Amino acid sequence: MIRSSVVFLLVILLSACELLPTSIIQPEPKTEVVKRSCIFMTDSVSEQNSWQMDIESPRCELKYWLNIWRDAGSIVWTERKQLIEQLSQSPDDELHKYLLSQPVDTPYQVRLRAQNMFNNLQPFMEQETHSLFEQIAYKTSQQLLEFESAITILSKVNARHAKTNEEQAQLLLEQEEKINQLLNIEASILDKNSER
Repeated sequence: MIRSSVVFLLVILLSACELLPTSIIQPEPKTEVVKRSCIFMTDSVSEQNSWQMDIESPRCELKYWLNIWRDAGSIVWTERKQLIEQLSQSPDDELHKYLLSQPVDTPYQVRLRAQNMFNNLQPFMEQETHSLFEQIAYKTSQQLLEFESAITILSKVNARHAKTNEEQAQLLLEQEEKINQLLNIEASILDKNSER
């Protein structure tokens, strides 16, 4: 009897819950408008250039560019050079060129030009993205360029020292020969004097 009373009460409670308005039981889903962002400025066109990035383009996304940077390391310089030559002067292609110029097998002069190319991208890129690339790519590349420059200077200094050392060794040999000639002359003079 108690058992059937409990079951009866549960049935009444469940029926009562069904009678409640559904808005109380189920909250309305929140709809948030997510604004798509782009690494390039899309809201204004530069006065110097009519280029503008389409917000729906994959080139708007940071992941796209990070993948290009990652993949550039597995492409040999000669192939990357051909890819660079095929790209235009638009800001997105300039960023593409810059990232293709970052692996260590890129010639010094090309990486140096790429650093200037990156500086010219600032007006076209969102400040946060430009700062990110500056920290993770530009500054690292700048250090590598400075190290290569220092190595080149040290190599030239070492080559000059080696040449100077060779010249001094040759001079010492010539002086040693002259001293030996003088000693031979002196010995022959002494021999002539002792014979008298």
